[in-house]
Amino acid sequence: MRAPGCDSAAKFLQFLADLRDEYDRLEIALAARDDALPLLLAAQPRSRLVERNLRYIDQLGREELQAAIERPAARLRVEFEPGLAARIVNDALREPRVPLSVFQLCLSKLWEARTEEVIAADAYHALGGLTGALAQHADALLEQVRPDSQTMQAGRGRDPGRRPAAPCSIGGFWPSGNRDGEVPGGRTAGADFP
Repeated sequence: MRAPGCDSAAKFLQFLADLRDEYDRLEIALAARDDALPLLLAAQPRSRLVERNLRYIDQLGREELQAAIERPAARLRVEFEPGLAARIVNDALREPRVPLSVFQLCLSKLWEARTEEVIAADAYHALGGLTGALAQHADALLEQVRPDSQTMQAGRGRDPGRRPAAPCSIGGFWPSGNRDGEVPGGRTAGADFP
């Protein structure tokens, strides 16, 4: 499932709060990337359940990043070309540190570009690395929203009556990583509901 709206986030969090109220011994753990945290806090029930129980988990280190790259692929019998996973990790850890949402996007693009059981270094190079993957993705999105496919400079030609969309309406609330949760997002925030 991808990018439910703001109302969906609020309904989901209210559902969790109601479950917790109904079952005294129920414990809930909810994990989210830091870029989804503002939406979660805005959508939380009046009980401020998320805010009161928020716990931060440190950023991933070299070994965790390497595992986030290789393990999901290996489970599906797909390998990275030798040295590619280490190169991606090095690029992700370079200062300023690349947000893990960009890391996740790049891995998704590499997965789409794989041939048979191999993810090639050439595909990573063609993407332009981690930040190139983001730039290509942004260009593709802009191409979809440009009127009559005309190029518009940033901030120019925008209809003054239009307002920017809320992050939740364009994908600000989505699960981190692949469907099995193997590719973690940025500085992860979790909430323990006692």
